[in-house]
Amino acid sequence: MRTHLFTDGSGRIAQSVRNAVEAARNPYGIPAGNDFLQRRKIYKYRLNHPGSIWFWKVMLMLETLETGTTTIALICKDGVIMAADRKATAGFMIVDKKAQKIYQIARKMALTTSGTVSDIQLLTKLIKAELSLKKFRTEIEPSTQEASNLLAGMVFHNIRRFSVIPGITHFILAGHDRNGFQVYDIFADGSVSKVDDYFSSGSGSVFALGVLDTLFKPDMSKKEAVELAKRAVNAALQRDAASGEGLDIILITSEGIEEVFSQKLGVSIS
Repeated sequence: MRTHLFTDGSGRIAQSVRNAVEAARNPYGIPAGNDFLQRRKIYKYRLNHPGSIWFWKVMLMLETLETGTTTIALICKDGVIMAADRKATAGFMIVDKKAQKIYQIARKMALTTSGTVSDIQLLTKLIKAELSLKKFRTEIEPSTQEASNLLAGMVFHNIRRFSVIPGITHFILAGHDRNGFQVYDIFADGSVSKVDDYFSSGSGSVFALGVLDTLFKPDMSKKEAVELAKRAVNAALQRDAASGEGLDIILITSEGIEEVFSQKLGVSIS
């Protein structure tokens, strides 16, 4: 069983973190429901405690966690399908309507991303460079398992490095090597889990997983897998406000990576 970030051994949120978050959100202990008064008191608290690093760290952590996305990876007969939406958010604001969330990191390897954008971009560049260096030095294509373990190590150290903005990242890494098609879930705490069939990450994953749990079948064809990925992401788009704006789908085969679907989604009033 995976132990989530900021939890004790039993999976419960650590009491110290819970208390700190509650104190940062509501330092005066104002009863819930009086939103205007609470915001006024918190603003006053900020003015009187400008040097409170922990307070600002917690507030930034809360803002960072209020992001969203929907990404999917599923294994089919012809390879691995990876899909992701295009919306990037910060709280209730949409900051990017064409965000890239699927990255090719090797000839037959790619990953989907969710979390803090700056850390995602840095770690993606680092893992891509490390895989290229390994291939150059050994003249052998890195395996999917090697890449996932290397990236997990980066994530492990990144989340534990002191920073005012916590580096929360979540990756799904998939590829093809001498062992066939493989998918790995690299969680925000640096843990690695091998995926046997399908997986989803991001704020919309709970909706996407419901569709995948119901409709996924082993040895699906490429066409069936693409349609399932569309339905799963669409389910998330209907209920998750932090997902949307478009959909990108790629297919990883034994020959390489190809884009099989790309569509912009928008809502406007004319």
